[in-house]
Amino acid sequence: MQTDKYQKMFFERTDKTLNKWLMKDYVTENELYLLLHTLKGTAGSIGLEEIAGVIEEKLFVLSEDSYKPWPRAKWEFFLDPLIRLCEVGVIANQVPAAETSRAAEQGIGPHDLDKEFILLIDDDKEFITYTKDLLEKQGYSVMVATSGAKGLSLIYDIQPSFICIDIHLPDMNGFNILEGIFKKATKTFIPIAIVSADASIENRVRSYNLRALDFIAKPINADIFVAYIENRLSYKKEIEKLVLIDELTKVYNRKYMKEHLNLLIKKYVRQSYVFSLVILDLDLFKNINDTYGHLIGDEVLKMFCDTVNEVKREEDIFCRYGGEEFVLLLPGSEEEAAQLLMDRIRQKLSVTPFFTEKESFNVTFSAGIISINEDITHPQKMLELADQALYIAKETGRNRAVTYHTGLEMKKCPLDITIVIVDDDHVIRSMLKNFFVHWKPSEAYRMNVIDFEDGISFLSSDWYKPNGKYMILLDGMMPEMDGFEVLKEIRSKYNHKDILVSMLTARTGEEHVIKALDNGADDYIVKPFDTREVSARIIGLIKRVFTQKLTK
Repeated sequence: MQTDKYQKMFFERTDKTLNKWLMKDYVTENELYLLLHTLKGTAGSIGLEEIAGVIEEKLFVLSEDSYKPWPRAKWEFFLDPLIRLCEVGVIANQVPAAETSRAAEQGIGPHDLDKEFILLIDDDKEFITYTKDLLEKQGYSVMVATSGAKGLSLIYDIQPSFICIDIHLPDMNGFNILEGIFKKATKTFIPIAIVSADASIENRVRSYNLRALDFIAKPINADIFVAYIENRLSYKKEIEKLVLIDELTKVYNRKYMKEHLNLLIKKYVRQSYVFSLVILDLDLFKNINDTYGHLIGDEVLKMFCDTVNEVKREEDIFCRYGGEEFVLLLPGSEEEAAQLLMDRIRQKLSVTPFFTEKESFNVTFSAGIISINEDITHPQKMLELADQALYIAKETGRNRAVTYHTGLEMKKCPLDITIVIVDDDHVIRSMLKNFFVHWKPSEAYRMNVIDFEDGISFLSSDWYKPNGKYMILLDGMMPEMDGFEVLKEIRSKYNHKDILVSMLTARTGEEHVIKALDNGADDYIVKPFDTREVSARIIGLIKRVFTQKLTK
């Protein structure tokens, strides 16, 4: 078994270190701390849980900052329980394999990556650590912002399904955030709760006046809080089902489009009534958001929809499909008529300037067209073929419409992701590398894996290639240059949008979690961990941050 392999490496490494120490007159308390800290994370991750428990007890009495000498007799007596366990290998024969999911052992189902995304905006280290763990055990995806500015950015970038905001934040208060987002939140029906220990009547009244859905006083009751989240998200879904108009653009939404697409297909089957479907996608829209901001991006979407509505026929059905992607249903139109309509829209859009305070700019769109025929009468199939034609339009230069026909194929290249493992623990590094080398989560991704034994060798290598996508698993504690210093270097020198960083740490103090997030980590994973849980969190981050459609 793979677990036996790593356990053997663990025992060999521990024995080698202790033998080296036997040649010394003494070791420092800091050396003891660092060894046990590393062993703790490793032992728990590979199934040696009893050893991990012994180490945790020992760590409790040690100080990382102490360099007091420990003579051989003293440290041997101190480590005796650990030495005896390693000698007899008791744990290797008693514990379940490390590959067994802890979530499964606790009766928790696998992480549902498609579940609602919850954003916590709070700098209360105890609260966010506890709440994040609580909600993730329920299968929710949770991201944390420890400042108001980071929270506002994430609200636009990840479009959460639920937002919890603390009143007191280091750079602004929660009411400032409410004032900035309540219009967007109410239009998208995002429930917002103020969660604060300062539960004065004044704060409650102000929260409700600023359109927060609820005010929850800390400390929270776990059962009530989980039930509350489920209640509000369920209510949000019911509202969304009732609404057929996209609030931002004022065109029909995806639900309406699906209903009418099905009706048009039925009409074709019964009466041979033809129609065309067009997927329209704004070119390089992400660049517009990054350059001019999301508010300008929203204005572009609205003006684009106004332009389409001015040109299309009254009977044509225009819908927002998602993000900057739209669908036009053209009753009675075949491919040539659809292509002519796209030309008119493109001509109209080319003379429509978009303004910022300092400059003006123009936008373009690409489109994929499909007309119904007796071989294509399934709604999802029509959308897939139109999307394939759209992909060709993007790949061949953008600002054009391509009509699907048999033989129109261009293989979609998977997104290349480089997983970088930086950890001085050879066992952990080998275990992660072995797992990810054989990991194939989806045809949409192609994974490459590289590893480094310390931060210095990592930063001095030529690991980074412009326009590449990277997922870095970074150990928090390493010799010479710890993970936090490495993280600062990464964030100061490279494009944030290309690099995701997840800190690996065996430190249980919440201050280390806050430090990682404040320095630009996207996530943190506490050792011991299970590789399957790590992979689920990684693919979740990749899906939400790295777009699968490179040609947007």
